[in-house]
Amino acid sequence: MISFNEKAYQKEIDNLDFSRKKITSFVKMFNSMNLGDLQPDELEDMILSTEDLIKRKTAQSNRSLFAGFDKNKVYDLMEKPLEYDLLVTEIKAFTSVREKRLKDEETLNDYFSHFTIRNGDVIIDEQMLEDIKSEHQVFITTDKARAAYKVATAIVDLLQHEDAKCLAIRDKKDLVGFVDRAIQFELGEPKVYTSFIKTIDAHQKPSPFTYQPPVYSSGTKDDEAP
Repeated sequence: MISFNEKAYQKEIDNLDFSRKKITSFVKMFNSMNLGDLQPDELEDMILSTEDLIKRKTAQSNRSLFAGFDKNKVYDLMEKPLEYDLLVTEIKAFTSVREKRLKDEETLNDYFSHFTIRNGDVIIDEQMLEDIKSEHQVFITTDKARAAYKVATAIVDLLQHEDAKCLAIRDKKDLVGFVDRAIQFELGEPKVYTSFIKTIDAHQKPSPFTYQPPVYSSGTKDDEAP
């Protein structure tokens, strides 16, 4: 591994933890409705099919009342728990916002499948955490990539030098010229850096790293072939 985007990784983890805390509050609300504690395999149903799960759990806890009758009609006539409307409303609002922030090709089922209940607590799937960590790691697997990384690292170091303003890099065009000139040197970072320091010490402009615009035969760019 050559780099790890700690900031992006932590942002994803923080977002997941925010969801975990919200789901925990929903579970507590659900469990207060006297329908029995929510089970791990019911967690997704509570979030994505809230009313259906409540109806099913209500029928299970009142078997004698529902026996021989249309369960939907009996349920509609029953007085709902005080927490019912609040739970349904809050979960709908939460999933609506969450849906807008899904990754490409990710569904709500995919997202909420990464949460489970263990010993009464809502937790994030450990494999999900490992996958997120891997997404923000960069590895070198070829010699070509390793060489490119050494050049990129040297360039970043040079640009961060306090006297880098002498390189006259003002825009994207200048940066391209800077890179073109930098890669003419040996890929080893020390030589590139040493050449840069010598340029600064001598206060030379242009330097080997300063972008030089092309010179056209007629003196104008308009004469260049399309």
